[in-house]
Order: sequence, then structure tokens, then C-alpha cells
Amino acid sequence: MPLTGAFATQPTVRQNARMTRSHQPVALLDSFGTLVRGSHQVPWIQRLIALATEFGVTIDETGAREAAVAALQFMNQHTLIRSAAEEQRMYLAYYARLLAGLGVRDRLEGRAAEVNHRFRVAECWLRPFDETASVLTALRAAGYRLAVVSDGFPSLRHDYRRMGLAEYFDAIVVAAELGAWKPAPRVYQAALDRLDATIDDCVYLDDTPDDAAGAAALGIRTYLMDRQEKFADSGLPRVASLCEFADRLGVAVHYSSSR
Repeated sequence: MPLTGAFATQPTVRQNARMTRSHQPVALLDSFGTLVRGSHQVPWIQRLIALATEFGVTIDETGAREAAVAALQFMNQHTLIRSAAEEQRMYLAYYARLLAGLGVRDRLEGRAAEVNHRFRVAECWLRPFDETASVLTALRAAGYRLAVVSDGFPSLRHDYRRMGLAEYFDAIVVAAELGAWKPAPRVYQAALDRLDATIDDCVYLDDTPDDAAGAAALGIRTYLMDRQEKFADSGLPRVASLCEFADRLGVAVHYSSSR
């Protein structure tokens, strides 16, 4: 029943919470290429050529690249992954398609399971950039609430615990759990909702121009991570490191690249 009279002017519980909220600043941060990188030094295509050779197949760089693109297109069709079991099934199918694309024909299921374990478990394929922990520490000390906003899968939370990064974040938003990829607006909105934040509270950092532009289109103050200085024509404010990003926010970071 609608409220009438004097009660109609009383704020609701949700309105009250928003009225009394401290409006702490919020930093939404992309994961791969921004906070973390691959742990392997050999480029992915060269690793695929070596993998094919291991299984008795000869393939050139063009063929390996085509196999990688086709397998990635298959993965990108799986926009809704809400559990570890679903993720495991998806990855096994992904590696089976990748191996088939490389020309491997025998024991595809068993070899896909072997490659999945090697690449995703044994090799601990993600690691932080050297500056990451120092910058996250400084942002927290400056009063920022932090969230990861990633086109990743549920296992990302385990990866962040393993790397010792999970403790810095108030939320880790995994796009696959939402059934969408960036730059879909609901991915960014999910992060704002998890932190009960507004666009005005927020700053966003991403190393992919389209995904950064998606946040900017919502009115979020956005920076593009451009470590290799490849995106001069992006039309977005760029930074070359996490330390520079913190500096743009007026946050001092105690970090030495020589350590």
C-alpha cells in the first residue's frame, strides 16, 4: 500500500543509506594487461607451434594463429559461466578445439585435459606486474575502494587469492557470471552496484580501447592503460603504468622499479 501523509516524505531505507554514504572514491580496474600479465615469456603463437610439435604435428605461424583465433571465437560464445564445473567443461572443449585446429587428431580429450592442467594449473599462468601491489596499497591507503572488472571466468578469484591480490579488493566482478562481456554497460554497472557507488564516485582503468571507451560512454572518468604506447589515436587519457595512473589521481606510490 502506498504511503500517504507525513510518512510519504520519509526516506526509504535504501535512500537513507545513500544519503549517509561516505562517497569514498572508487577505482574499477581491468585485470589482464592492467593488473596482471601472463607468466610465460614465450609468445602464445610460438607456444602453440611447440605444442603441436610435441604431439607430432608440424604447423607454421599462420596456421597456429588461425587455430588460436578459431578457438577463441568458440570461447567467446560462452558468455554465461557461473560455476567452476561449467568453466572446466568449457576449457576442456576449448583446448580440444585448439588442438584440432593445430592438426592434432589422436586422443583429443585426454590431451585437452593434459594441456588444460599444464597451462592453467601447473604453470600458474597469471602473475602481477611488479608495481601492482605497491599501487593497490597506496590506493587503499588514500581511501579508495577497489574492484576488479574482468572479462574472465570464476577461477579468477582463485588466481587473485593465489597471487596475494584478493585482499585489496572489495569486489571482483567476473563478466562470464553476468552472461556478457565488456563493453556491455551491465558489466560496469555490476561493479558500481557491488560497491554501492555512483558514476561520480568512480574512475576506471583498462588496457583495451573498446572496453575503456565503454566505461567512458557511461560517464565514468576513464583512463586507457597504454604500456606500449600503441593507442595515441584512442581519444582517451592514457597512462603508461599503474604508477602513472595513481599519480593522475594524486596518490603517491612508494615503488622502485629497480627492486
